[in-house]
Amino acid sequence: LWQVLERGCRVWLSPGEFDHSKLMIVDEAWSLFGSANWDARSLRLNFEFNVECYSSEFCQRLLHTAKERVFSARALSLGDVDGRPSRSRCATELPGSSRRTFEGSTIRKAVS
Repeated sequence: LWQVLERGCRVWLSPGEFDHSKLMIVDEAWSLFGSANWDARSLRLNFEFNVECYSSEFCQRLLHTAKERVFSARALSLGDVDGRPSRSRCATELPGSSRRTFEGSTIRKAVS
């Protein structure tokens, strides 16, 4: 998560059960949503799918839902990620780099 937080992305922790869905809305007219991860390997090998939709009306409904989810969530900061106890994070040094990878939290990303 630190990689996206360092670059200015906003991340929220939402209450409730785990949600694996993904959502992207562009210009309030085009949306992509589904459960597939957005990387080449996942798109090629996994049996999940996404739906692409051109509809301003539908995008407005998706935006409303996303904003409701963000309203009930807690913003996550880079300090939160770096300050977690070592037992709840996995810090791995990558070969040739001082970068760390963090895993183990249920995270929600939303567009506002």
